[in-house]
Amino acid sequence: MDHSSNRPEDHVDRILAEWRQGFPNLATAPMGVVGRVRRLGTFFLRGMEETWAKFDLNVAGFDVLSTLLRVGPPYSLSPGELIASTMVTSGTMTHRIDQLERAGYVVRQANRDDGRSVRIVLTDRGRKLIEQALVAHVETQARLIETLPQGYPDDTLGPDPGGAGYPRGPAEKDAGRIRSAGIRQTGPGAMIIENTLDLGLAPDDAWRTLLNIPYVAPCLPGTKLTAVVDERTYEGMVELKLGPVSLSFRGTAVIEDVDPEAMKVRVSAKGREDRGRGSAHATVTFQLHPSGDGTRVEVATDLNLAGSIIQYARGAGVVTKTAQQLVDQFAARLSKRIDSGEEPDPEAIKVGSLLWQGLTARFKGGKQGKPDG
Repeated sequence: MDHSSNRPEDHVDRILAEWRQGFPNLATAPMGVVGRVRRLGTFFLRGMEETWAKFDLNVAGFDVLSTLLRVGPPYSLSPGELIASTMVTSGTMTHRIDQLERAGYVVRQANRDDGRSVRIVLTDRGRKLIEQALVAHVETQARLIETLPQGYPDDTLGPDPGGAGYPRGPAEKDAGRIRSAGIRQTGPGAMIIENTLDLGLAPDDAWRTLLNIPYVAPCLPGTKLTAVVDERTYEGMVELKLGPVSLSFRGTAVIEDVDPEAMKVRVSAKGREDRGRGSAHATVTFQLHPSGDGTRVEVATDLNLAGSIIQYARGAGVVTKTAQQLVDQFAARLSKRIDSGEEPDPEAIKVGSLLWQGLTARFKGGKQGKPDG
């Protein structure tokens, strides 16, 4: 595909033009793709090396530590497994392990199943370091990608990132597709996150839908409702990825305050991470507003983290993007479910009806009605 008509000429274009002039029958398109990929690789590597250096790591050390972290507890692999995962020679791997062991990031332990071999185990010190480095690493990658001209990486024949392999400036965002998310740090592991979502429902319909927890909960990525304790209390689990780190929480959500006239509801949720890495407590406020033919929902989350997961909150960019991605995916899934006409199962309808009638009666001073069925 010829992109020369809608973008400025770059360094790779000039090289290809010289080849076409001297060898007009030569198919030069693959040269352009490979050349730009090589230049991107150099650009990305330089940026990531700067980040690794902040943690006193190089590409070799980061590679080994992140591989051990990726496999999960007990963070242990044989030298052969490490070689297979990192694609280096045995001599190179031995040198890497020696360096990391001297720094206290890994230890060699005898293999319980084979006394002739050893296992390479990530130490607590090494795990804490690589978890912090990994969050910064992903943030750096996101920042580097955002600086690429519009069209990368989908447009592989697009403009080179600057005449010498460096970006010209931030890529433009599609304001109609990506909604903004705000985050404000309020303390160690504490922050307030603000998001918005748009629903194609009238405000009254949107209000009733959002209060039907069993109906909407499956639309939130990674969320599973496990028990309905009463009309305002729910138990469940949430699995999510914060940057490169997978987290799984089990806990309870309680609808604390409902104001039907203002169309505002406050929910308190708390849970513990399954791997013992800490806990999270969030107070989430939903405020509904008419917006054209639909409804705009403002979501404010007062989040407090405790334990080792606090370090993930240091990557504010990762938290912001994760929060907005979850909101966007939730809105898309809920809209799809509503548009399809899919109804919740009978038990969910019963619980939703009970919740709606009970809370409406309570906050309007009436008596709680009985659910249908």
